[in-house]
Amino acid sequence: MLVIKGNVHTSKGPIPVEELQEGDLLVDRGHRARKLLKIERQTAEGVLKFSRNAAVLSADAVLLTAYGARSAVSIDGVKQLRDGAVSMALPNYRVVQDKILLSEESGEGYKLTVEDGENIFVNDYCVKL
Repeated sequence: MLVIKGNVHTSKGPIPVEELQEGDLLVDRGHRARKLLKIERQTAEGVLKFSRNAAVLSADAVLLTAYGARSAVSIDGVKQLRDGAVSMALPNYRVVQDKILLSEESGEGYKLTVEDGENIFVNDYCVKL
């Protein structure tokens, strides 16, 4: 999963993904700080956008929704969204309704490796690493 565009939640507040540095502390779904070990710039073949959120992710992103892990594409062990509608649980536990838009365009993004971490918040939406 790549973060193409968006603010990643850190211990210092939201920071644009392109400004992250190794050693930053990223906030996970349990509100724990996880050390950013590595940032790799890669190209995504296919992107995932939202109708109500400015985040842009690679098409293979797994969203941690209010109802469990969901994806826009077929991934083993993850339920696929049927109509693109998604209920996202925000860091303050409020749930918002959104719609995902899957595109075949490519995009330059960042693969993040986090110490003992499995997920992060991008523009208030939790995604699996």
